[in-house]
Amino acid sequence: MYRVAMEYLREWKEKRRRKPLLLRGARQVGKTYLVREFGKKYFSRVVEINFEFDRGVCSLFESSYDPERVLRYISSKYGVKVDSDTLLFFDEVQECPQALVAMRYFYERIPEVYLIGAGSLLEFAIEEVGIPVGRIRSLYLYPMSFYEFLIAKGKEGYVEMLMESRYDKPVEDVIHNDLIGLLGEYLAVGGMPEAVSAYIESGGDFVEVRNVHRDIIGGFRQDFYKYGRKQSIKYIDKVFDAVPLYVGEKFVYSKVDEYLKIRDIRQALEVLAKAGIVYKVYHSSVNGVPLGAWKNYKRFKVIFMDIGLSQTMLGEDRAGWFVTPAESISLRGNICENFVGMELLSYADPFVKKELYYWVREKVYEREGRRKRRNAEVDYVEVINGEIVPIEVKAGKRRYSKSLDLFLEEKGKPWGIVFSGGNFENRGRIRVVPLYAVFKLRGSLGS
Repeated sequence: MYRVAMEYLREWKEKRRRKPLLLRGARQVGKTYLVREFGKKYFSRVVEINFEFDRGVCSLFESSYDPERVLRYISSKYGVKVDSDTLLFFDEVQECPQALVAMRYFYERIPEVYLIGAGSLLEFAIEEVGIPVGRIRSLYLYPMSFYEFLIAKGKEGYVEMLMESRYDKPVEDVIHNDLIGLLGEYLAVGGMPEAVSAYIESGGDFVEVRNVHRDIIGGFRQDFYKYGRKQSIKYIDKVFDAVPLYVGEKFVYSKVDEYLKIRDIRQALEVLAKAGIVYKVYHSSVNGVPLGAWKNYKRFKVIFMDIGLSQTMLGEDRAGWFVTPAESISLRGNICENFVGMELLSYADPFVKKELYYWVREKVYEREGRRKRRNAEVDYVEVINGEIVPIEVKAGKRRYSKSLDLFLEEKGKPWGIVFSGGNFENRGRIRVVPLYAVFKLRGSLGS
């Protein structure tokens, strides 16, 4: 299936000053498939070394990081000459951290070699050995976006139409309704490539999709034993189950389990974040760019890496996504907020580890002798074409909240975005954009 990341791999191949590439992302997001397809399309040969299956190769890197020696060994073992028309692929490279270190020497000694490394638990290996700054480039991969889902469904025409559409001109009702239906399918299936493939190839059999989800979830749980200490696995498992319940709200450790130590829950959440299973959305006071300079590490929300998996974990009935998608969207604000967060990650610069931010203001004031609160919260804040832009997610067609106006006034910003279940609409300084058109921001998001 088509992945946008293929375009970035092609650009990487064509660069003169090309560094070894490290493909980073959670389990089952399609890293191995992507590299194999890239190799088939642009190279005469692909030499794939899977360190999980062929553990003996790792011993080579324990004695030497010399890239010429490594290539001689590979050519001898696999009977393939590694030249300028060969892609060298280190898969599951987290199983051999020494190979990660060795990748830097390919850039320094034989930069003409095309080398890509990938793995599902890379962050833990990188934490152990580090990666040399300026010698290896990373590319971050996420589950399939709605943009990619549309292409997988053969709806390229809708993609082109939406990219050319205007914020102040609604699309025709029949097209809008069709896209809402397609969005409903995506919100039920999610973006895990195997699940999308099963859904399309089976002609829409959701039982097949649910089985794939359960297999992936089981694989995640098995991974807990690889990167979690024995005494911490039970905490990781508990937080893993809890995160889908609290999407869209401030994450409070005690809600996971009031009887557990906050320290244990915090550490378990950090492990899941390193594995790419959950993402934190930090509060930022948004006093300037970069937004991260103003973030509050102690205040954050969380989103789950895939909305399909999270609903399977919760045992939710998803018939409504297919039968009455518009109504289901209007009732599921947390799912829509999670969806938008993952879309924002997917459409950002893939060579930079992107973070997500939101804004909240809690104000207490006196009125008629009584203390009152005037709280305001904006779901996401992004830098778009250099401008700070607040973003609200409204699942239905309701008017945006006063929080958006308050943000624009307090921060002196000219415009904001509301992603909703409705059509395109221009409300002065507010652009209302359908949830199915988040990908219009592709290429304009800052890090």
